[in-house]
Amino acid sequence: MFDVIGFGALNVDKIFLVDKIPKADQGCHVKREEIMAGGSAANTVYDLSVMGFKTGYVGKIGKDEEGKFLLEKFGEVDTEGIRRVKGETGVAYILVTPEGERAIVVNPGVNDFISLKDIDINYLKCKYLHLTSFA
Repeated sequence: MFDVIGFGALNVDKIFLVDKIPKADQGCHVKREEIMAGGSAANTVYDLSVMGFKTGYVGKIGKDEEGKFLLEKFGEVDTEGIRRVKGETGVAYILVTPEGERAIVVNPGVNDFISLKDIDINYLKCKYLHLTSFA
């Protein structure tokens, strides 16, 4: 039995440090970029696994490089509840200024198509179920 299972969107976060958040028909300069695993519930269960909790995850990713990247970044989190399907993994494009102002554009990919048939009810044996995005 798991201590915590997370259930929510799985995204690759493409973070761009920019000089400003552009308005309509404007541009901006990228000073630095990072690629990270993302999704609120995913980040939470990952951090809990680092603290020693037994964690798992329920979600959906594409059979693409982004999906492979997310699975590699999950560390000790059990990924048996994650379905890999034909389609694109979700991606969040995040612009951040040095002052911390943010703008986020999300391509949800296969996150938008998760349904009950994607979830193994027997996998959900846990003390706590952490829901985000789909709750």
